[in-house]
Amino acid sequence: MRIAYAYLKQQTWLYRRNYPKALQPVLGQALKQSLKTGDAKEAKVRAAEVNALYESIVAKAREGIVLGRPEPVKVAAPVFAPSNPVIGRETVKVLAQDYLAVRSDQLRHGGFKSVRFSIGLLVSLYGSRQVASLSRDDGRRFVSLVAGLSPHVGKSFRARSLSLEQLVSRSTGPRITPATQKRIVSQVLHFLDWAYYEGRSPKLDFGAVRVEAKGRVNSYAVPTDEEVKGDAMIAFSSGTKVWIAGGVTDMRCGMNSLALKVQQGLGRDPHAGEIFCFRGRRGDLVKLLWHDGVADSGVLRGLIHVIS
Repeated sequence: MRIAYAYLKQQTWLYRRNYPKALQPVLGQALKQSLKTGDAKEAKVRAAEVNALYESIVAKAREGIVLGRPEPVKVAAPVFAPSNPVIGRETVKVLAQDYLAVRSDQLRHGGFKSVRFSIGLLVSLYGSRQVASLSRDDGRRFVSLVAGLSPHVGKSFRARSLSLEQLVSRSTGPRITPATQKRIVSQVLHFLDWAYYEGRSPKLDFGAVRVEAKGRVNSYAVPTDEEVKGDAMIAFSSGTKVWIAGGVTDMRCGMNSLALKVQQGLGRDPHAGEIFCFRGRRGDLVKLLWHDGVADSGVLRGLIHVIS
């Protein structure tokens, strides 16, 4: 359902209507109010009530009566002006901290980690800049740097404190897919939209950029024997350490779960290029975990003859 001057955000209807430009120096830019409901029919009724309030405010302002004052305002702060009339002076880092505090209560852990990583890339590049100074050229530079990231460079503990430019300089091999690029950029643009709707940033040209790369459709054809052999080959360097975990583990564990077991059980870095061997409840079912900390990784599972 479409409701005039109202939109649905986080399952709650919000009302926003700009004041006439001639009255904005007195009343502020817009009347913003939460309708405090997620039901469209109820929101439509409440939006009509707020519309009536809006018309009353505008009529009184045009008559020189602002909120019941009999005399026109001459030199005074606008009634509906924000506490900081000059928006956009806050730095990107300060706004990002407030945004992440809000999103941490709205998202699950996995989704929040993705948002935190994307916002962290922006902060590492423009954290000391005032948010109002971000331009279209800054957006293009950010998108071009994101396109140069490796899909595995951010998984290493040694890479957590690195900036976006440092991550790009350490990226080798394949780059992240266009879908991943679009997700990172969209999460950053959502942060800038939040700052705008909260009245802490002007509308920025930074959000006019987009990812031009096109995604590649994966083939569903059955791989040949040569392709399977090529995918299974991992070139380990000489002197690579092999760790055998005691006990058994669930063979359904993925790379992140196995990496956590390595950290907690062995106290080792799972991204240091070492091989970790896990055994299932069946003695002949073994899973291997390996990651070089930069680009190459692998989780191998299969029936392996255990030599006693």
